[in-house]
Amino acid sequence: MRIRGCGPAASAPGAKSGPNLPELPDPAEHARLVSFLRGRTRRIDPLPLPLPEPFLSLAGRPLPRRPRALILDVYGTLLSSGAGEVGTAVDKGGGSSALLAEVLREFGVETDAGAFEERLVREIRGDHEISRGAGIPWPEVDGAAILARMTGKSLPEARLLGAAREAALNPASPMPGAAELLAKARKAGLVLGIVSNAQYYTVPVLEAAFGRSLADLGFSTELCVWSWRLGRAKPDPELFRVLARALGERGIRPEDAVYAGNDLANDIAPARA
Repeated sequence: MRIRGCGPAASAPGAKSGPNLPELPDPAEHARLVSFLRGRTRRIDPLPLPLPEPFLSLAGRPLPRRPRALILDVYGTLLSSGAGEVGTAVDKGGGSSALLAEVLREFGVETDAGAFEERLVREIRGDHEISRGAGIPWPEVDGAAILARMTGKSLPEARLLGAAREAALNPASPMPGAAELLAKARKAGLVLGIVSNAQYYTVPVLEAAFGRSLADLGFSTELCVWSWRLGRAKPDPELFRVLARALGERGIRPEDAVYAGNDLANDIAPARA
């Protein structure tokens, strides 16, 4: 078992336990996913848009005080991705459909891309309805379990299929400056963590993109909160409550942590609250 890092043996702090806990890939399968995705990583450059007001006036200004922890979002923050979010759907232009069709042929799934995505959407919505009925306002699904249910494949093969689908439809590469930011944060002694809407392939995607394990990048297991492990997605405040409790166990107050994300509603508002 890993002591640090957010890898295959790491559970989110406060994650639900029992028979409904999503099954984690074992270390060998995790390594297979990282290697598989490394060969499929495509560079995605962020749009060169100017920083809008009121943020432009904040650029370069110092924080009110030195933080003790830096917590980051993944998609659109650590990673520049095609959709800016986990789990994009096929676009109507046909390009993504062709890429997905290739993935389905590779894995022996005998259905066309459009029908596959339509069923996937139905399955996700069905699982969401069940979770909302159980009192979870912003539910997250276990993507691998859904794909296994749809295709009849084993869980490891379903995970590989889902990783291939994500690489085709939502390619991701390190955000410019992200590696340098992490290095400077480590050098400054900041504690590093992640709160992300994510799937089982998110950690392998990160490690394939940066070429290093999350432990080597400086992230701490207990400060990595993944939506798919909790069954809850941002902006559910519970993800940030889990983080706050984990920070407290290290003697770090929430106001001594900085959270960086790319979405005001999903990231900044619940983190600030």
